[in-house]
Amino acid sequence: MRLLDGELPESLQVGEKIFPLRTDFRDWMKFEILMLDKDVPDRMKPLLAKKLIFPEIPPADTSEFLLWFYSCGAVRSGALEKKKPVGKKKTAAAYSFEYDEDMIYAAFMQCYSIDLCVTKMHWWKFRALFDSLSDETKLKKVMGYRIMDIDEKKMGADHAKHYKELKEHYKLPRSLSEQQKIDHMKQVLNTERNQK
Repeated sequence: MRLLDGELPESLQVGEKIFPLRTDFRDWMKFEILMLDKDVPDRMKPLLAKKLIFPEIPPADTSEFLLWFYSCGAVRSGALEKKKPVGKKKTAAAYSFEYDEDMIYAAFMQCYSIDLCVTKMHWWKFRALFDSLSDETKLKKVMGYRIMDIDEKKMGADHAKHYKELKEHYKLPRSLSEQQKIDHMKQVLNTERNQK
């Protein structure tokens, strides 16, 4: 993420033409929800994503750009493939924009006194603040429960039981880790490229 390098990206240039994009965090939360929605056929998602993000749809493949922007500039062309740890079990999702919006709202109020209902904020700024939320917020505690590795031998039976109950209580209906989200989006967005 390059927040301090200058102006944040607000458009995509295709040839000589500039295509503005919606940069507000709400639109990119919707983008993530759309890309992970099992009820929307994958073949429809690239076009729906373009319609969501661009007021005027560019006449080009935007999949790499959308992933780059969603990832706050962290991924570049060809760099989307991260090596997956060998022998590690699948990591559960820590959060969901769809199911955790109340805790996200409360966490931003608690940490930054930012009312997300009225604030307009660039996606990259939102992600920087979101990723740096205090461990004292309910959201960060719940995120910790969701991804916690519960080892009864290390923590004892009573503690393990307690954390298993918390983990079950706060479990998300659709659980993908951050890397799984990126991988899924890449696969879905590449369907547009493969259909041409």
